[in-house]
Amino acid sequence: MDPYDRRRDMALLALVGGCVVMTVFVAVLIWMLQAHPGFLFWIAMFAMSIILVSLTALAGLIVKREVSVTKSGVVISDKVVEQLIAGK
Repeated sequence: MDPYDRRRDMALLALVGGCVVMTVFVAVLIWMLQAHPGFLFWIAMFAMSIILVSLTALAGLIVKREVSVTKSGVVISDKVVEQLIAGK
């Protein structure tokens, strides 16, 4: 097994574990503060920001893309699609 893939797998597990912990934390916080609607709004906004960051991180970790910025522009290559097209 390639060490790069192992690091990606461990990062995925750590990220998913962190998402679970943050979700449980926010759910308990919402349950505890259900009598205070002003706080609930801000906690819900916090929860949505956690979801946004988590999904962005998961997408960045799962999709194997390479981004190169040069003077001529930005090049985004998808290694998996290139390998499929090449027939590897």
